[in-house]
Amino acid sequence: MPAPPKAETPGVAVKAPEVPKVEVKPTEAPKEAAKTVEVPLPEKQPTRQPMAKVEEPKGKRERRYTIQVASLVMERNALSLKERLEKLGYSPIIRKTTAPITRHWVRMGEFTNREEMEGMARRLNVDGFPSNIVDLGQGKLTLEIGSAFNLNDAIDLAHNLQKKNYTPKIISKPTPTPVHQVRVGEYGDRAEALQAIEELKKQGFAPVLVQQ
Repeated sequence: MPAPPKAETPGVAVKAPEVPKVEVKPTEAPKEAAKTVEVPLPEKQPTRQPMAKVEEPKGKRERRYTIQVASLVMERNALSLKERLEKLGYSPIIRKTTAPITRHWVRMGEFTNREEMEGMARRLNVDGFPSNIVDLGQGKLTLEIGSAFNLNDAIDLAHNLQKKNYTPKIISKPTPTPVHQVRVGEYGDRAEALQAIEELKKQGFAPVLVQQ
């Protein structure tokens, strides 16, 4: 038979065992991972239009030629040549421009004493060589007996001075000089222009081809 329950002792309170308090910290919400936003591409990519080509006018591409028969310093010589070409059936034109042409001066002496220089000038004049005074700067003077664009002409003058026991010298340097270019014809075909040059050479000229 089961044992009978024990009788409680009156007046004695029974305490329940204490449960330790557990402090619960609030948990942080998990951070959301960074989202990648995809932008949808358009259904059809726009096609690039080719750049428009600008065509140069045909007139600018076309080469034109003319023939230069001579380039002369003296206008009267250019007019004389023009007249000669007209008699041969050409229609020449004279084009005036400026070009750096080498000029040759025949000079003599370098003086610091003006009286000495004037005495030399009188001697030259008596011997048939008139001269001009040229100031070289820094108190120096010289006598210029002549000048020429053709070197041979300057050399001839210097030789004539040497025959009279003078001691000349030739000074040469490029100088911007007005020139008269005598030209004939206007050609769109190079071969045609070269053929015309050969015809001019037969007439005793020394022409050159010039592209306009």
